[in-house]
Amino acid sequence: MVAWHREPGLAWQLVIALATSGGAFLVRLGLDPWLLNRQPFTPAFAAIAIAGWYGTWRAGVLCAVLSHLWANYFFVEPRGQLTLTETELVGAGSYYLITAVLLVLSHRATGAIAMRDKTLQRLRRVDARRAEFIAALSHELRNPLGALRLALHEMRALPDPAQAVERVTPMMERQLLQVARLCDDLMDIARIDQGKMSLERREVSVAELAQSAVEETQAHLQRRGQRVALQLDGAPRVRVDPHRMVQLIANLLHNASKFSPDGAEITLRAALSGEQLCLHVSDPGVGLSAERLDSVFDAFAQGDGATEGLGLGLALVRRIAELHGGTVRAHSAGAGHGAEFEVCLPRG
Repeated sequence: MVAWHREPGLAWQLVIALATSGGAFLVRLGLDPWLLNRQPFTPAFAAIAIAGWYGTWRAGVLCAVLSHLWANYFFVEPRGQLTLTETELVGAGSYYLITAVLLVLSHRATGAIAMRDKTLQRLRRVDARRAEFIAALSHELRNPLGALRLALHEMRALPDPAQAVERVTPMMERQLLQVARLCDDLMDIARIDQGKMSLERREVSVAELAQSAVEETQAHLQRRGQRVALQLDGAPRVRVDPHRMVQLIANLLHNASKFSPDGAEITLRAALSGEQLCLHVSDPGVGLSAERLDSVFDAFAQGDGATEGLGLGLALVRRIAELHGGTVRAHSAGAGHGAEFEVCLPRG
């Protein structure tokens, strides 16, 4: 038997109550030659449990009332009339007490099954993301390792060792930095999830944080011909962990760059809102659909059209913001309309 995971409408609840009550009546009518005046309500209890299971407690209560009426009228002496004797009132009290117990048990059972199904769906999503993560990690590691292997081959092929070193060293440094960044992101996610990441707060200017983040992403921005426009509202000062905040802003800028066209302008804006500092990073890129706005900060979640990265950048943004007591949100008018990421932190 499978429970309703979505609550049926009132019309369906009425249909379920009538069907289960009517079914219980037919069963009791078929057993009447053997039961006579005994057990007038027994089939009703099964009907109430089924109605509560499939139609929520409202259908169960309606089924209980209907079943009580027909049982009293057809199977309780004197038959053919509703009786309200003292004995009947005591029996009705017991009947509705059992009804309440059945409906509570049905409600808990359906709730437990719905929770189980949600857990299974979440585990399936986690398993799917794990498989995607392994594939993405393999891809991200294979590219720099392949480039390093090619560099070593070129070094051996060139007759002048000094020329070989000068030619391939910059490329090898870029690839090693990419591998190091991947490893750092993975280690940071693990530290935060295990509660092992601590913050070293100090007062620092937002302008200093922004400039450091732009410098960290400058190489990537230059390759795409992109630029960052800073709007820092007087460059207020905040008490944060500078290293982690630079990492947070750099991840937002890198994400904006990745999903924006070549030559795009990305805006980094800071604004005071009461006792909070809110950072906004907006881009003219591919945008986000409504269903992606909540899941975009999940670990290993890849944006539509992503061709690089492990889906850890925005997950780290959310975790670092939460470590600072802040919040993070994504806004977008839809696919093709760009996106804005907002991080709000306490100033103190």
